[in-house]
Amino acid sequence: YWTASASLKAFGMSETAARLPVALAALGTTFAVALFGMRHFGTRAGLLAGLVYVTAPLTVLDARQQTTDGLLVCWLTLALLAFWEVGGHK
Repeated sequence: YWTASASLKAFGMSETAARLPVALAALGTTFAVALFGMRHFGTRAGLLAGLVYVTAPLTVLDARQQTTDGLLVCWLTLALLAFWEVGGHK
């Protein structure tokens, strides 16, 4: 909720400002999934993974709502990808 509050303070009281942090989190998660996939499994696989994630119905729904679910997914995904990077996949 603090991200929505900061966005509202920065951009004024509007629905767009309230939903912006979650939409940016969904976009960031998409890029993280795509980049991770490209790095570890090839360009085609990474781009397909990003495409599948961004077109998933719940991703689209979460990105348009003012909930904390999108931010939770973003941070959890980044944590799991970081775990893989430091050797947790062996």
